Amino acid sequence: MSCRPASSRRRLLRLCAPGVLCGCLMLLSAEGFAQTSNGATKQAGIKAHLLERVRENPNDATAWRLLGKLHAKAGDQTTALEALQRSVSLDPLSVAAQHDLGQLLLATGDGKTAAIHFQQVIELAPESQYAIQAQAQLTTRPELAEIEQVGFEVKRFDQPEVVDAIKKQRERADAPDRPFSLSIESGVFYNSNVALAPISRELSPETSASMQAFIAPDFEYRVVDGDAWRAGPTFKGYFNLNEGNFREFNLQNYQPGLFMERVLDSHNVVIVPRLAYKFSHDEFDGSTLGNRHAVTTSATTLWNEQHYSVIYWAIDNTNFIDDGILPSVTSQDGWTNSVGFSHTREFPLRHLQAVTAGGNVERANLEGSDFSYNGVNLFTEVELPLCERLMLLLQAGWGYRDYFDFEFTPSRNEHIWTTRAELRRQLSDDCAVSAVFNFDRFDSENPLFEAERSLSGLLFRYDF
Repeated sequence: MSCRPASSRRRLLRLCAPGVLCGCLMLLSAEGFAQTSNGATKQAGIKAHLLERVRENPNDATAWRLLGKLHAKAGDQTTALEALQRSVSLDPLSVAAQHDLGQLLLATGDGKTAAIHFQQVIELAPESQYAIQAQAQLTTRPELAEIEQVGFEVKRFDQPEVVDAIKKQRERADAPDRPFSLSIESGVFYNSNVALAPISRELSPETSASMQAFIAPDFEYRVVDGDAWRAGPTFKGYFNLNEGNFREFNLQNYQPGLFMERVLDSHNVVIVPRLAYKFSHDEFDGSTLGNRHAVTTSATTLWNEQHYSVIYWAIDNTNFIDDGILPSVTSQDGWTNSVGFSHTREFPLRHLQAVTAGGNVERANLEGSDFSYNGVNLFTEVELPLCERLMLLLQAGWGYRDYFDFEFTPSRNEHIWTTRAELRRQLSDDCAVSAVFNFDRFDSENPLFEAERSLSGLLFRYDF
């Protein structure tokens, strides 16, 4: 008995529905006939029959597929490509059509697009002969390695960006009285898996390594800057350069936003509620990857000089330009909700400055069944002064995602492991240099979604 979920079996049964089954039988007989006969007249007869079929029924995906194969055999790759693309658009669940289109794209030199169709074959029917052949192509042809648009960000999957952002806001609130603040990070890293952009949720299962240079400004201007209220615009960006074959994926990320917060001082406890909006726009070599709108409500509570806590709720909506071959399965568009908490304890010790711990729960309600999930994340961070102006920061995290709509076996559910070490040298009050090492891993039973990344290099930070 097959262990494939019922929905997956229904997909396969769809391929064998009466009308499609007749088309499949016709396809098999015609393919055999074309291969065993050298007569141009007989091939022309088959072609004429198929053209008549698509004229009578333009939605006959099987006839379009066979027509594409005949054109390909005749050397007319342009017409063959149009016919196979028509077949896949009419029946995106056809494993045979996806496989044939991948093979033709590979023959025409479009390895990147071919890899997408081979990957779809594996997802639709992982135990089929088509999937075995597709996997062999992906394994033996290095040029088919899946390369997503590459971005730079020391992205962490354990601690949401909002916690870091709120910590920075606390530092700015303690800074000298001025209406603006600006910090710039730049550096050079070796990244073993470059397929991550600021609005992405995943690492690529394929390993693609590159050296990266980047610059990341972070600006805030407090138009309102009173004793109780603060408000104004913000801007954050990521811009990078990659080596060799990855230059076409140089990143331009823009994150303009607005914030409003109020300081409430009561009984020796300071509470700072905050409302922030951020728009994120990602481009690669001038081509838009996608956009995200995010709203975060938070409250930072300073209990005393040594304890403070952050609680927050963040909601965002993301729209990627490319939704994949079958958006109901492959699209990452949609809403994500996250609720989290962190607490920091500072210590007046020589070699222990602070310990932070926290976590969050999230739900990604996305259009594609491959990507919707419920998740939980836990993280911790320790700040260890080694000597004057030299600090060691250690971070670790664990997360789990339940992809409740994923229809295939094995399960896509995954554990997320993260570690980070930063050795920071404070050169002056406004300038620091760090040696950084990151390791992230998505650990899943399904090998199609296993991924990991190590990142190491130097980071420079300037505060103005």
